[in-house]
Amino acid sequence: MSGTTISTTSNGVDNDNNTIRDNRIIRARYGICTRGTTTNLNENVQVLNNIIGAAAFGADEIGKVGIFMQADNNSTVSGNTVQNVGGDFGNTSAGADRVGIGIGQESWSTSLSTLTSTNYTVTNNTILNIVEERTFSAVGLLLGTTNGGSATNNLVANNFINNVKANGTGGDQSWYRNFRRAFRPSSL
Repeated sequence: MSGTTISTTSNGVDNDNNTIRDNRIIRARYGICTRGTTTNLNENVQVLNNIIGAAAFGADEIGKVGIFMQADNNSTVSGNTVQNVGGDFGNTSAGADRVGIGIGQESWSTSLSTLTSTNYTVTNNTILNIVEERTFSAVGLLLGTTNGGSATNNLVANNFINNVKANGTGGDQSWYRNFRRAFRPSSL
């Protein structure tokens, strides 16, 4: 859900009051992607109760990001299962961070940039098996939003994150990160 071009970088305007609900999504680089503009945020987008990713790694896995949302206001991501994003060394090609749910950004960096997005509610999601064993990072839940110096009022609560793995070389890490704390599990 974006602009006149199907792309994760194509700005869309007035994609308001849309609901993406109860879908089974497999064999895609991005499971669900929404993008407004920072000057005209998408309003009230709901991503609810979807299953994104195959039951196991293989031909039907999600390649890069399960759910990726940018430039939204008052949007909800709840009750989704995001599973089997990326894959092991033998199953994936190099060249991408792997992210379960990305709000504002789709890739990890120690100097993470942010994008204007506000009032997200990200609750009760299950994120599992986010794996990048080559030369990039893996992130369960990435929150990279700003509101020009004002509070974003994002709520992230009661999400279950399991088995986030990366190769462990310098700069490439496994992370669960939100605005209050960071947790880095053991890497390979």
